[in-house]
Amino acid sequence: MASTTQRALILQGGGALGAYEAGVFKVLYDRLYEPGKPLFDIVAGTSSGAINAAILVSHVIKNDNSWKNADKTLLDFWRYLASPTPVSGAYGEFWFGEAGRRYYSAKEFFSRGLEKVHSPPNTILDYRFYDYLPYFYFSPNGTVNSRYRYNNRELRESINNYFPIATREGEPRLLTVAVDVVVGETVTFDSYMYEGKKCLICEEEYGKEKLVEHVNRKHGANIRNFVRWSVYGDKENRQAIFYEDGIDVTHVIASASIPIFYDYEEIDGHKFWDGGILSNTPLRELIQAHRDYWYKDKGQEVPDLQVYIVNMWPRKESNTTLPSDNDGLNDRRNDLTYHDKTEYDQKVASVVTDYVNFVKDLISLTTDAITEVSDTKKNKELKRRLAKIKETPAISEKREPEKRRTRTYEDMLKGRFSLGSLVTIERTDDANDISSKWEDLTSKSVESLIVQGIEDANKALK
Repeated sequence: MASTTQRALILQGGGALGAYEAGVFKVLYDRLYEPGKPLFDIVAGTSSGAINAAILVSHVIKNDNSWKNADKTLLDFWRYLASPTPVSGAYGEFWFGEAGRRYYSAKEFFSRGLEKVHSPPNTILDYRFYDYLPYFYFSPNGTVNSRYRYNNRELRESINNYFPIATREGEPRLLTVAVDVVVGETVTFDSYMYEGKKCLICEEEYGKEKLVEHVNRKHGANIRNFVRWSVYGDKENRQAIFYEDGIDVTHVIASASIPIFYDYEEIDGHKFWDGGILSNTPLRELIQAHRDYWYKDKGQEVPDLQVYIVNMWPRKESNTTLPSDNDGLNDRRNDLTYHDKTEYDQKVASVVTDYVNFVKDLISLTTDAITEVSDTKKNKELKRRLAKIKETPAISEKREPEKRRTRTYEDMLKGRFSLGSLVTIERTDDANDISSKWEDLTSKSVESLIVQGIEDANKALK
């Protein structure tokens, strides 16, 4: 049985800003770690947050399910990934200060590549409209339809030793989120084995013993002993990706494949882009996976959750004067595009929890009151009326609307759990930020981000 409350960590994507999460995690480790106890039961991440999540869970399973020194492992990774400030960055610092150093360092990395992350750029010309010439109607072509594409082979090599990651109950659960570009949905890759008895592809019950045989025979899988999968899409277009041996480097690279910048990451014929496009803060995915595992798959009470979210993209601008330069405008746009937008989800989850608890208390009170009714006929009538209320069809639909039985009021009370507390640690806006801060992997910037993460986490956890 699970404990009554589990602790979850959600890590956003943001390229080089992942170093900030390493600083935040150090504070969480220092404050929450107790030898012999799990630090986090679930770690979910998108893009660079998925990389950080994988490194942390990998550390635990390689150290006999111990979180000891996990903070050091994550810090060491980001220091390993960093590069010295290039010559252009040094000149930028001389002329424009710290912001200039960051700006021209990132610009040089875009031009020459990053040793442990990506290749130099490869120009991709437009052969659809043949719009790649520098001039259009004798004027400069300001909207050339060509692009640069980078190879992330270096990043694969940098993180490959952390995989595969396969865990089970009692070990930390890793969730990474990517986007299926064709289907247009987030896909959650899960390090836990599937514990249910039903085939999620065709919705048929087979039992755990026969499920492997069924998915191999009917759905073209090639698994040996147990099911570990991601199933998504509606019933008419159900998609399934199998990874019996656990999450591997391709699943995390899929979560970190920045659109246009990198090519699609292909897994079993499915093409993926960075999860940050649709869910840079994968709270919904975490809540759904948590409920499905305990309630649907195992048929047990769902443990409550205590959640920590690391938001790397500042919601508020530090400067009251809005930017007017091109880089400043792009930087602010990026912050607003990728910052944590789960505030409404958090409020809805809390309100639903309150309503569920309220209704359960009313049902309990009503049941007790009915037992006090001595008139047998009236007692039966009241029980019938209560049962009828429970069986009333709900307006909201099930996640699987193709099921024959309509969702009832009673169904809505099942499998619910409480978000006991939710702590968000948000990166403070930096006056020296640049729009391509996610590319600035200079050692100086990495150390600055780590320190900033430590400072912001200490403030948030006072």
